[in-house]
This record gives sequence, C-alpha cells and structure tokens, in this order.
Amino acid sequence: MALQDKTLVCRDCGEEFVFTAGEQGFYLEKGLLNDPQRCPACRASRRRERADSQRQMTTVVCAACGAQTSVPFVPRLDRPVYCNACFEKVRSGAAEDQGIVEDQGTAEDQGIVEDQGTAEDQGTVE
Repeated sequence: MALQDKTLVCRDCGEEFVFTAGEQGFYLEKGLLNDPQRCPACRASRRRERADSQRQMTTVVCAACGAQTSVPFVPRLDRPVYCNACFEKVRSGAAEDQGIVEDQGTAEDQGIVEDQGTAEDQGTVE
C-alpha cells in the first residue's frame, strides 16, 4: 500500500496542514503510530517554549575576574565558574598546555627543513 498525503487540522491553531507521504514514512520508520496533531509551525513553537522553560540561568561570580555573570547550570562547589571572556581565555590556554595547536603550517614554515637545493647544487650529479 503506497502512502498518500493527508490533510490534517492542527489542534492548536485550527489550520489545515499536509502530512506528506514522506513524513508518514518517517513516522512508520521511527515506530510512531499516531498522526501529528499540530502543524509544523505550532510544533516548532511548542518545542521552543519547552526548551526555554527548562533552561534555568544561575547568577555566579567569575572565578578569574570577579564579574557577575549568568550560567545555564548550577555550579558545583569544587569547580571554578568563569564569565564568557575568561572561559575562552582558560579554554585556549588549556589547548596550548596540552600541545593542541590549530595550524602549525608546513615543516619549512617552522624552520625544520632547510632548502638544500637540487642534486646539481650539492655536487652529487656528474
């Protein structure tokens, strides 16, 4: 049986929306048995509202500069908490300490390999 587009009515805004055959196939693949009850716009709005309500900001004092800042988690007492600017400084410093360097260039750029010329310049070719 081939899947066909269905026209459904959104339970939030009352507008009609199309539940495409491709979406129906996705629902079947994921094991979702019920058709969607909200249009894509209302689903996105509802998802955004849920995500915003779950993110609690905590006001803390930066361990490096002493500025007051907000973080999206509850800090533990045994770990320092930084503002955005100090966090970037600490993170980039940690990368250098671990030997992580983004682009070191070629060996020639670093002065590791010197230009030795051609075989003729070295006198190895007769």
